Parts: sequence; C-alpha cells; structure tokens
Amino acid sequence: MRYPNPFEGDGIWLRGNLHTHTTVSDGDLEPEETAVRYREAGYDFLAITDHGRLTVVEDPPEGLLMIPGEEVNLGRSEAGSPFHLVALGIHREGSPETSPQDFVHEVSAEGGLIVLCHPYWSGLSINDLLDLEGYFALEVFNTTCHYSVGKGSSEVHWDELLARGRRVWGLAVDDAHFHSGPHRPLDAFGGWVMVRCRERSVGAILEALKEGTFYASCGPKFVDLEVEGRRVYVATSPVKSITFISENGRGSRWEVEGNTLKEAECEVPEGASYVRVVCTDPEGRSAWTNPIFFG
Repeated sequence: MRYPNPFEGDGIWLRGNLHTHTTVSDGDLEPEETAVRYREAGYDFLAITDHGRLTVVEDPPEGLLMIPGEEVNLGRSEAGSPFHLVALGIHREGSPETSPQDFVHEVSAEGGLIVLCHPYWSGLSINDLLDLEGYFALEVFNTTCHYSVGKGSSEVHWDELLARGRRVWGLAVDDAHFHSGPHRPLDAFGGWVMVRCRERSVGAILEALKEGTFYASCGPKFVDLEVEGRRVYVATSPVKSITFISENGRGSRWEVEGNTLKEAECEVPEGASYVRVVCTDPEGRSAWTNPIFFG
C-alpha cells in the first residue's frame, strides 16, 4: 500500500487556490486586488496562472504566500483542442512553440510541477491523458468550467487514469477570472486544496503537493483518515454521503436517508489497485482524498 497520509505526523494545514487569472491575461481584477480578495476569503496561498505570463505580485497581503505559476495552451488533442497545462513553482515563462510533453519535461527538470487542467471541459480522451506523461495532478474540479458550461467535474477522467496504473493526484481549483452574471455565480472561492505542510513556506507547499499530502474540496472537510491493511476509515464534517471509489464496480457508498454522516469505512476488496474517497454535503459540494494505492 502506498499513501502519503496527510493526517499522520506533524505539520500545519494551509488552504490555497492553484489556478487564477488576472488582467495580465483574461481576468477582471488586477493581480494585487486578486491577492487581496483571496486573503480576505481566508486563503493561505495563491497561484496566479495567467495565460503565457508569469505574473508577480510585488507586495502581497500579509499572510498570503504566492506560488509562481503560468497556464499554457499547447499541442492538439484527438478532438483538435489544445492541452491546457498549469506550471507551478516556475522561474520563467514557457515557450509557446514547444510541445506539451517537452514543456512537462522542461518544467519538471527545473523543479516545477505540472497540472493537467479541466480535461472534461477540454474534451480530452483517455488516449490524450495517457499520451502525456509527467504531470503530477489533474483538476478533478474546476469552478469556472462548472459555472460556465457545467463541465467542472473530471472524476471519470481521473478514474480512467487510475484504473490504468497512473499515479496522479486530484486538485479542486477555481480557474478564477472573477467573472459573474445574472445566471452565473462568481467563479472564485469555489474549489481549493487543503495541504498538510511541514512549515508555512512556498517550498513546503510545493513539496507537499508533489508528495500528495493534501485533499481537495468545494466545502466539506476531511478530519481524519486511517489505513490498516485494506481497511480505510474516514471522518468528515457533516455530509450527506461518503463514497469509496475504485476501479470497475468495486467500492462502497454510505448514505443515511434524512440524516448526515461524519464517518465511514470500507474494506477494499482483493484485486483492487486503488481506492479514493469523496464526501458530499447536503448542498451538493464535494471533497476528495487522493488515491490510496495497493500492490
């Protein structure tokens, strides 16, 4: 079994958003105002990931750590759409002429991390997901894609990868542009990661992200997780359902009609290569653990 359990050992919990746009590309707020808004909303760290630009906030608000980042659109999928990739922990902008795979290699070689963005919204196939190697995570939930066209969840894409042996973490992000309208809520503060870090620093956050000591959320909280052999136990904030998801028809779902849950457990069957847990609150908001791998 391999699982970097964020609920074991020492550390601090930090909340952050890893996909954000400003007026430097196609967002509505200046970088400095964007940083202020996230700090006021209780965030501990933020990655501004403008398209093709490495945006720097010279004087971020006190208590907000800034993760250097950029979003690039490169190559073509089977459907003809580009791959959208977010690079985190970078020191320079990527070339718009490079291939998606070369970009992943370049960023990784310099110590950065690559996120595969909104695969459902991008129309990516399982072949597209498998052809690209080296990204540490994909966006399992994207707030902007959810509010704009209803394609915010990429859980199926995640499971397709996991069932084929890819060890990829899952992020919830905003992809915030601070857009809203009469029939569209604000695309900010809707998806985030809770990261267990050894200290409050950019380096520790990137280290924890790479290791997988975090969970993703749109609202609910995981408060404990235990793994003993193939038994997995979770404790949560009050939720409507807790689901243990594995490949094919394996897994288990807990729900008590007319009531909420705060814990559940599952004995993962022999032959299952992984399990991940998702809990959903009465408002329909979810939180996701990273996968626990067996074998």
